[in-house]
Amino acid sequence: MGKIEEKTRTRKNSKIYKEKTDEEDLSKTKQQYFNFDTNTIENDNLSKKKRVKKEQKVFIEKKVYPKFLIFVLTFSLLLILSFLVYHFYTFDHNKEKKVFITKKLDNNYLFLGDSITEQYSLSDYYKNMPVVNSGFGGDITEDILDDMTNRVYIYNPSKVFILIGVNDIGRSKTDDQIISNIEKIIKNIKKNRPSCEIYIESIYPINKDDNEKIDKNMVGIRSNDRIKEINDKLKMLTSKLNVTYIDLYNDLIDENGNLKLEYTKEGLHISDEGYKKITNILKKYID
Repeated sequence: MGKIEEKTRTRKNSKIYKEKTDEEDLSKTKQQYFNFDTNTIENDNLSKKKRVKKEQKVFIEKKVYPKFLIFVLTFSLLLILSFLVYHFYTFDHNKEKKVFITKKLDNNYLFLGDSITEQYSLSDYYKNMPVVNSGFGGDITEDILDDMTNRVYIYNPSKVFILIGVNDIGRSKTDDQIISNIEKIIKNIKKNRPSCEIYIESIYPINKDDNEKIDKNMVGIRSNDRIKEINDKLKMLTSKLNVTYIDLYNDLIDENGNLKLEYTKEGLHISDEGYKKITNILKKYID
């Protein structure tokens, strides 16, 4: 019996020990679980704070940065526009030849045309004035168009007086061809020398009278009727392009509608008396 009771006590004690051990293990497990949850909560709270701070920072950046970016972009755009304006008005963009312009000259008067301009002694009629003669004998409108750089741009004129077209008539060019070429000349000057004032002179009259002074071969097929038609179209063109038209035709004719004999050498070209008359008219536009 003693042995049986001893075994029973031993079993009982083992059972009690096991239950105790189990309870301790359970308690430890609970404590670990509890500790785990607490850490998780603390971590969550910390993450929340960080997230809130981050969101606040992003909000501030979103609020401030757009204004700064708008300012930077606006300032950059103004700089670019200023450079483009400076570049356009400072450099010659003509395809034929690039010419650097330092500034617009205050006074520089260019006379552009054919032999009537070439024979115009500007230094005698415009003393102590900055005048340039760019007239060439035999020139037609196409000749000027083909050499705008050397005929106009290099002089950087403040004013240009254009007299061209009478030789086009002598070479049987049509009115449309003459007007179209003069329009191109005007537009090219406006584009390449935007500060230049442009004056278009009417084509001068001719004289085919039977006077011994007149050389009909020199006058050729030109006629005052044709010249008047072209002058009317020139006047309309200048109005369209907003440049000045100078009607010299009616100041040079006699009572019969021909170029006055005292104003011509042989019916086509101009005499000294004629140039004096022309100078008195053109000086009004220079002064």
